[in-house]
Amino acid sequence: MARYIGRFGTRGFTLRLGQAAVGGSLIGIPASYWEIEYEGRTYPWRAWHVKDQSDLSQLMRSAIAYLRAQVQQTP
Repeated sequence: MARYIGRFGTRGFTLRLGQAAVGGSLIGIPASYWEIEYEGRTYPWRAWHVKDQSDLSQLMRSAIAYLRAQVQQTP
């Protein structure tokens, strides 16, 4: 299981790799997906991609952009 810690503003967040409960690959194995935990809430983000292994900085920038959009939508 992959897990990364990042900063969003003055607070930390956790980016972790989970397993989808439903759906998945063509052979029935659940697909991996990223989720972000921030201030006690969990935001399902997107499916895992092979390129995520090689470009952690891009992965974290994308996660922060997604988190920013989610936090702005949340009342």
